[in-house]
Amino acid sequence: MPHAAEQPDQRIALVQAMAGSHLGMALLDRTINQQAAMIAYLNDFKLMFVATLLMIPLLLPIRPPRKGADVDVAHAAMD
Repeated sequence: MPHAAEQPDQRIALVQAMAGSHLGMALLDRTINQQAAMIAYLNDFKLMFVATLLMIPLLLPIRPPRKGADVDVAHAAMD
């Protein structure tokens, strides 16, 4: 037996029947809040992705010290 959400005709009839009730408004509010939360998560994910991509070039100047370079730690701290 298909769910009511899978049948557009039944879904429209269900929404119209509950449109004026408190239950209908609560369901509509819940659906809108769920969709808004999903959009917010997607926007945050995109923002973090872009921020990460922009930070990658900052890693290029950071390189490990050369194997042949013997630097005195105390002398390097004085410079």
